[in-house]
Amino acid sequence: MRIVSEYRQRAEEYRKLAKLAASPEDSNLFEDMAQKWDMLADLRIGDIEPEEQRTSVPPRRSGTKKIPSYHLGYSHGGERTV
Repeated sequence: MRIVSEYRQRAEEYRKLAKLAASPEDSNLFEDMAQKWDMLADLRIGDIEPEEQRTSVPPRRSGTKKIPSYHLGYSHGGERTV
């Protein structure tokens, strides 16, 4: 969570710069950067949520089996041979 707080701190720094900007264009630019840092923080929070809350790949249905790639017409290098 340290990284998230650093991202939030950078967003706040850009908001302070937006208030001090000499022109509305500069202010808008700094505010946009603040929003980007907040978005990164939100994305990072999603990346570090607890394992049990993450969505996982559903298990394979019983009775199905994985088919090796060489049966699908692919060589070992991943190129299709058909």
